[in-house]
Amino acid sequence: TDGISFAPTLLGDSLGQRQHPYLFWEYPEAGGHQAVRKGRWKALRSNLRKGPARTALYDLERDPREAHDVAADNPDVVERLERLMREARVPPALPSFHLPVLGDR
Repeated sequence: TDGISFAPTLLGDSLGQRQHPYLFWEYPEAGGHQAVRKGRWKALRSNLRKGPARTALYDLERDPREAHDVAADNPDVVERLERLMREARVPPALPSFHLPVLGDR
C-alpha cells in the first residue's frame, strides 16, 4: 500500500514513472544495518547491534562504489538523512528484529 508501481518503467514509459522522495531500508541480520537514499546521497549505519553507530555518507554520483565516506565534509546532509531515518522507521513487530536506532541509548 505504500509502494509505487514500476509498470511504466517496464512498459518503456520512463517519463511516466513516479519516484519516491527517498528510500529507507533496515536489515536486522549481519549486525544490523539502516540506510536511506535521497537523490545523489546514501547514508548508512552498520553493525547496530554492537553499540552506537556513526552514520557514513556516500555521494553516489561521484562514488558509486561507496568507497569514500564524506560524512565529515557534509554534516548538514547527514543531519537531514538521519532525520529521514527517524521519520521513516516503523518499529518491528518481532522483538528479535529490534535494532538500536538514532536517539536510542
